[in-house]
Amino acid sequence: MNNNMEYNNAWIWEAKPHVRTLSRKGIMIARFTRRYMLVLLALAPVACGSTQGNEQGHARPPYELSPEEIRLARAIAERDMHLPEHIHSPLERIVFTKIDLLPDYRAGTSMRQVIVQHYRYRNDDVVLTTVDLNRLEVLSMETIPHFPTALAPEEMQRAERLARADSRLKSVFEMPGRTLVVEGRPIQATNSQEPLLGHRVVHLLLRQGNDYLSRPRVLVDLTTETVLLEE
Repeated sequence: MNNNMEYNNAWIWEAKPHVRTLSRKGIMIARFTRRYMLVLLALAPVACGSTQGNEQGHARPPYELSPEEIRLARAIAERDMHLPEHIHSPLERIVFTKIDLLPDYRAGTSMRQVIVQHYRYRNDDVVLTTVDLNRLEVLSMETIPHFPTALAPEEMQRAERLARADSRLKSVFEMPGRTLVVEGRPIQATNSQEPLLGHRVVHLLLRQGNDYLSRPRVLVDLTTETVLLEE
């Protein structure tokens, strides 16, 4: 399925979420080819910290992060990020979006290095922080403008809340006998002339049962907190 869609005569790149474990080579490819949108730092939400193994009484596989490791890596990465305590503008938001465990290719070692991703609204950039969980320290930090990343749960909640509050969508959400499930994907403008370039935009998918509504197409601009509709 094509990941590009045309909106108001401008092409927009739409991310499909997926899960993968990253290699060091993959990280370097993503950094040096980002201009071509070959994103190897996937767009999946945090998926490495599954607790299923523990719930079933089995040991967690070494390629998975525990909830405690995710919490610790995030705390280390955010230590020097100066996150605002109070948000007065959408542009002040910095959100944790995902974490990837770097695989260990050296036999007999227990390397636990991760890359933590944060999205910053003000400059539409992503901060990639490499953290060593054994040494409890930051190894490197890189900021990449317009780099695709996953949606944080709080962003999805905010997008849905804005859409449900929009009077133009009242009849869609409140139709008798209809129960809609709202799903979302981050999208990015790839045309430098597109007004949405540099904005945090969510394409909301409205699902009833197994079917998705073809209209209206709902885009939520979280940077300006506005809802854009295409009938």
